[in-house]
Amino acid sequence: VLKESSNELTAYGKLLAKLPDFDSLPMTQCVLAALRDYNCGRDLICLASILSVLNTTNLLTQIPQRFKSSDGDFMPLLNVMNEILLIKQSVPA
Repeated sequence: VLKESSNELTAYGKLLAKLPDFDSLPMTQCVLAALRDYNCGRDLICLASILSVLNTTNLLTQIPQRFKSSDGDFMPLLNVMNEILLIKQSVPA
């Protein structure tokens, strides 16, 4: 992340610095990999944001059935976030 000789950011470090702070370098590195390698960074950023501020243990049990998915525990969270963003876009500011 830093060049040893000058304490400047490497090219990789500069990419990491453009991302939101997820309170964890490994999480930020995962988001960068998702953006670069899998083109799913938006979804990972949404999930990381949710997980960083909410206690999802209780939340997951309260999510309505229509948001649930057999694709994994975090997909309902992403489905809820996508619904919220869709509603937000449809409401005039």
